[in-house]
Amino acid sequence: MHSGGKPFWTDEEDAVLHALRDRKSASLIGEILKRTRAAVCGRMFRIGLSRPKGLMPDMVKPRPQRPLSAIPVKRIPTPVPKLKPNPKPPQPLPLEAVWLPLEGCKPVQIVDLEPRHCRWPVEGGSCGADNGGEHVYCETHRAVACTRPTPLKLFGQVATLSR
Repeated sequence: MHSGGKPFWTDEEDAVLHALRDRKSASLIGEILKRTRAAVCGRMFRIGLSRPKGLMPDMVKPRPQRPLSAIPVKRIPTPVPKLKPNPKPPQPLPLEAVWLPLEGCKPVQIVDLEPRHCRWPVEGGSCGADNGGEHVYCETHRAVACTRPTPLKLFGQVATLSR
């Protein structure tokens, strides 16, 4: 037996499906037969009944056409983000000093990191310098992380990777 509702479809219910499929929606047929819309659709599929293409004739209502210029357009101004002035750009670190703690900053262990700490890995933990709470790295390490690598030169020519 099926879960919930009526277990089987009778020949009378199938006759109602045949009679109403062109004039009523599946929801309305379901209300008449005391079945769910899904049950009506499933039964119609299993017995090979097809619905007419498009909307039901009694459901189609012509809509008045308006030209696109008559449709009001609501324009929402986009806010312009305020940029903080940066008085002087940070000095780039020499390559050998990238993994050393910054001067005046004590490395912080990963379990002790707070949102305001720089997460750049250095000897003894993470950098720990103040990142302003908006970034992952401090300003100095952000400058290192956001630079493009210089092309690799071999024998005086720029090396390219080919596959």
